[in-house]
Amino acid sequence: MGLFHWFHDGEVWGWQVGRFGWGVNTRCYFFHFDNIVIDTGPPNQWKIVRAILKHIDFDVVLITHHHEDHAGNARQIQMELGRPVFAPEAAVPLLKNGFPMQYYRRWIWGKPLPVNCQTLPALVKTRHGLTVKAVPVPGHSPDMVCFWVPEKGWLFTGDLFITTRPRYVRADEEPLAEVESLQKILQLDFQTVYCAHRGKVVNGYQQLQEKLDY
Repeated sequence: MGLFHWFHDGEVWGWQVGRFGWGVNTRCYFFHFDNIVIDTGPPNQWKIVRAILKHIDFDVVLITHHHEDHAGNARQIQMELGRPVFAPEAAVPLLKNGFPMQYYRRWIWGKPLPVNCQTLPALVKTRHGLTVKAVPVPGHSPDMVCFWVPEKGWLFTGDLFITTRPRYVRADEEPLAEVESLQKILQLDFQTVYCAHRGKVVNGYQQLQEKLDY
């Protein structure tokens, strides 16, 4: 169906794209602030993602993890728009060489093209002097990071949050590692949470704490 929702929250913009509207997991947000884009949307939504990115001012894309709904348009952004894409170190070979995908994932989000991403540094400075810190949060996937902007109290959580009461986990997820990641992330000073499947999360710190408690 394409673009489901978009929001403008002060300096942060978010666009939710996807092929289906069946549930929150079948749609994914990508975000923009300053000169940064976080994540890329799924590959079968490239036409819409491209139309949006062509009308915003950005220099670089940061990837939270290798899954196709988050990194699926990395190659097109590099090749067609000429912007560098940075991914967590463990994600770089997966994005370059490919990774196993169940049929339902190819159907819902599409299959990404191989891409040579640059390795994500621990810290990125934006054009206007903000600090974007990559915080490793394995569990949902071993390579996943959150992006913390301490000057603004923002936390971009990738797939760390999604819901306070998850009803299932995928076979390749590590719930105990996710518990440890939640414990670590809650040590940071942040107020605003941007979830890749929920958008802006009201009372985000408290909701992450509720997920950890659950």
